Amino acid sequence: MNTSQNMKKLNKNVIVATILVLSAVLLRIIFNKLQMWNFSPITAMALFAGYAYHDKRFSFIIPLSAMFISDLIIGLHDGMLVVYVALSMATLIGIYVSGKQVAHILAGSIISSVLFYLVTNLVIWYGPELYAQNWDGQIQSYMAALPFFQSSLVSDLIFTAIFISAFELIRRGETATERA
Repeated sequence: MNTSQNMKKLNKNVIVATILVLSAVLLRIIFNKLQMWNFSPITAMALFAGYAYHDKRFSFIIPLSAMFISDLIIGLHDGMLVVYVALSMATLIGIYVSGKQVAHILAGSIISSVLFYLVTNLVIWYGPELYAQNWDGQIQSYMAALPFFQSSLVSDLIFTAIFISAFELIRRGETATERA
């Protein structure tokens, strides 16, 4: 591939990444305004970015940018670092399932949701003292977050299916065009 083709591909990736970020920001804000707590495309986007982008910088920048921009609008919070770490874990899972069968992608989406839930609800160990700083407090934190986990799991599965399906359809269409 020559330099001109590399630049076109990079420009296309930047445009697609920008569209993804802006779409995710908009959807997260809309779902938040509708009080559909934790129903968001961001974790699915993290998995998808790891799956789809060969340039791993994009894989991490896309979901973290979307989350940061939407956090600026919705509100910054003390648990942001942990949330961003959990999103990065979803990206790593996306990298792992890239090129694998649908069952692996589905499992990756579920694992991303579970990890996000487990990691972000460890907040009692470093955050404000909403719960006792012991095992019972940790269990209470996880129990209180179950409704949010359900929303996350459903949205992660839905958005992962949409992102990966659209990506594969577009990629197959490009491959067919290149052959013609």
